[in-house]
Amino acid sequence: MITIREKTMATYQTIFKCRLCGKLFNGVATDSERLAFETIKDACLGIRSEVIQAPKLNQEHFCADGSYGVADFQGFKKMNSHK
Repeated sequence: MITIREKTMATYQTIFKCRLCGKLFNGVATDSERLAFETIKDACLGIRSEVIQAPKLNQEHFCADGSYGVADFQGFKKMNSHK
């Protein structure tokens, strides 16, 4: 069983990776560990999340050389806050 802490001192940053150029980039972030975990769980099960704040699994990417790529959601990177 996985335990989710309700309160955290961290932000969870979405990370995407372009299939064409390989660039990693950030999307939206959340302070909710529960939202990050539920979004990852749904993504692994192939379920499209009903939560408005949940990231899309794929999005467009405009590569530095002018190409257009498809970026995949990689996960949530835990970013420790300095509070």
